[in-house]
Amino acid sequence: MDPPYTTVLGPYKRPDGRQHIVLNNSSASKGTKGKTKTISYPKAIMEVHLNRRLSDNEEVDHVDGNKLNDCFDNYQVITRTENRKEQAKEGNNKFWGKKK
Repeated sequence: MDPPYTTVLGPYKRPDGRQHIVLNNSSASKGTKGKTKTISYPKAIMEVHLNRRLSDNEEVDHVDGNKLNDCFDNYQVITRTENRKEQAKEGNNKFWGKKK
């Protein structure tokens, strides 16, 4: 399990336009102090909304397929397997967007 993070930095935009947040564990005990973790902005928003962390098998999907549309209504939590099947059905590549 991840340590409790005490500082949130961001969101910041990656070169591909998607937003991410950096979590910093600045006040933890020995061994975990100073550890950081980067997560997607949609995942952070959904975890706060659900008041729990997403499992390793859960992902936040953009309903309209646009990874840059960060409206909360555009998010849904689905399993990793469901997300991969949906991407394959829509012809999306590994990360986002249509195949060229």
